[in-house]
Amino acid sequence: MTAQVHEGLILDGVKTSMAFCPPLPKDNPRLIELNGNQGLSTACWRGYRGSWEIKGGKFFLTGISGKYQLSDGPSIFANWFTGTIKIPAGDILKYVHGGFSTVYEQEIHITIQEGIVKKNITVDNRPPSPKATNVDYGVVNRYFPDKGFGFVRGLLLGNNSEIFFHIKTIKKTDPQLAESLSRDLFGEKLHFWFDTETTSKGIQICTVFSPRQIRQGAASDTSHLIDRIESYWRNLGRQKPSWLDDVTSDLLGQDRTNELNLERRHLESEEQKKRELERKELEAKTEIERERRQRQHDAERAQEQLEEDEFQNLVAEMMKFGFTHSSQVSNYIVSNRLGYKYKNISGILQMEIDGTTWNFKGGFPPKIYARLCDELGLSNNGTRVRAVAFESFGNIEERSNRK
Repeated sequence: MTAQVHEGLILDGVKTSMAFCPPLPKDNPRLIELNGNQGLSTACWRGYRGSWEIKGGKFFLTGISGKYQLSDGPSIFANWFTGTIKIPAGDILKYVHGGFSTVYEQEIHITIQEGIVKKNITVDNRPPSPKATNVDYGVVNRYFPDKGFGFVRGLLLGNNSEIFFHIKTIKKTDPQLAESLSRDLFGEKLHFWFDTETTSKGIQICTVFSPRQIRQGAASDTSHLIDRIESYWRNLGRQKPSWLDDVTSDLLGQDRTNELNLERRHLESEEQKKRELERKELEAKTEIERERRQRQHDAERAQEQLEEDEFQNLVAEMMKFGFTHSSQVSNYIVSNRLGYKYKNISGILQMEIDGTTWNFKGGFPPKIYARLCDELGLSNNGTRVRAVAFESFGNIEERSNRK
């Protein structure tokens, strides 16, 4: 028996056909049977070809040719029909020389009950493709439309090198992407899933996958891809890539994408709290250090003022004697133990001459002594003795109190 001609069908406004022959309403007065063998052939043993339509969830008979015809009038609601019609799609996988048995890549099975559509499923008859082993998701870096090739940078496998692709491969597996490339839409940052192969010319893209194919398991092992994707979500040190939601939805589904979005927002919130706490701690430490330095500065200013007051008092005490030489001042200071009277500018002075050192209690440091002589207008015969260290009585007293 020869393969039979399909019935015509308009499915929600789209013209197609069905590999099925629903029964006709033989008792409908608008169905007229003609005399003769009109429409009869080996490809149409039933002798007629019906035209049908599914519209608004209902099944209608719209016309017929061959040994039957419909009289003028509206489409007939096929409330007499209950069953499943089969609509072929795609290329022929296996031709069967008889009936409606030819196998197509896909079939749409629509279940109808008394003219009402109840269920619609798609059956995929294509054999499963071999699992891809080098699946990655990448962005088009460069494309040369006049030469028909370009380069993609993979984003998930950690390989930052450019991967070659030819437009023929893209057209074969993703015509829409090929069209986008031809329009030079690089402002859109074109991304897609792909598999690679190693050729004599190096690594190049051999297949492009749609998101649906990825969801259906085109990749043989996705564990490393999943790990990589989830690491992107949890890496708060870098801005979230614009493509991350899409690639996650393709591989893990929308529910998991939503979960990872919530998890990242939680991590960002915790990180923000942590940064805010660190900022406040730093501000507190900075304020403490500022106050410490201010106290130190104030103490130094107060100490300088004490020293200046003592120095002026010392000058005033010396001036009334009318000394003319520095040695007179030195003798007076030593004999009257003035060092102990002015404890902030006098103290223990370490002296040295020809390698021999000793401590002189009640001495004044060289800069104070020089300034005193200058204020009093005294001459200085000079000496080989030099001061090598000094600590004031006030500082010694403070150290002793701290112990």
